Amino acid sequence: MTLRRLLPLCLALVMLCGAALAQPVGNDTEEARIAHLTALVDHYLTTQGYRFSYRENPHSFTFEVPADNTLPPSSVTINLSADLLMVSAFPSIFAAEENRVKMAKLITLINWDSSWAHLYMDMDTGQIISSADILTLSVYPGEEELHICVGMVGLLLETYGNAIVRVALLGEDPQAIFDAVPRPE
Repeated sequence: MTLRRLLPLCLALVMLCGAALAQPVGNDTEEARIAHLTALVDHYLTTQGYRFSYRENPHSFTFEVPADNTLPPSSVTINLSADLLMVSAFPSIFAAEENRVKMAKLITLINWDSSWAHLYMDMDTGQIISSADILTLSVYPGEEELHICVGMVGLLLETYGNAIVRVALLGEDPQAIFDAVPRPE
C-alpha cells in the first residue's frame, strides 16, 4: 500500500478514534467556538516552534515555512470561523500568464491524485494555493487533526513543488511532468 493511500486511511482512523474522545461543540456560542479554536491553534503552533502572528479580524494565524524543493518559502495562514478551520499555504510563485492553462491541467492531475489537501490557482493572477480544512460543526478538532491538516498542505507542496515550478514558470508539458514526479510510497 502506498503512502498516498495509507495516509488518508491513517487520518480516518485518527478521526474515528478521536471522535470517541472529541469534545462536542454542543450549544457553544460563535465566540466560544472561535475562542476554543484560537487556543488550539495557538498552543499547536507554539509547541511546534513556529514563529507566528495572530489577527483578530478575521481570526487568523500566519507563519512562514521553507520548501525542500525549488519552490520559494510559503506563507501559511490558518483561518478560523465558528464552523471551519482552514489551512492555506501561499508559495510566492505565480504562474506566467501564458502557462496558466497548462498549470490548470497540472493542478487537476495533482488534485485527482490527492485526497486531503488540494491546489488552487487564480486564473487572473496565477497565484497558487495549497489548502485543506476541517469542519467543526459537531466536534472540535484536536491537535492531531490540526497537525495532519498542516502536514498535508505542506506535503502537497513538497511532493509537487518542482513540477509546479517547471509548469508555472517554464511552461513544460503538465502530463509529462506529473508522470515523472516520484510520489511517496
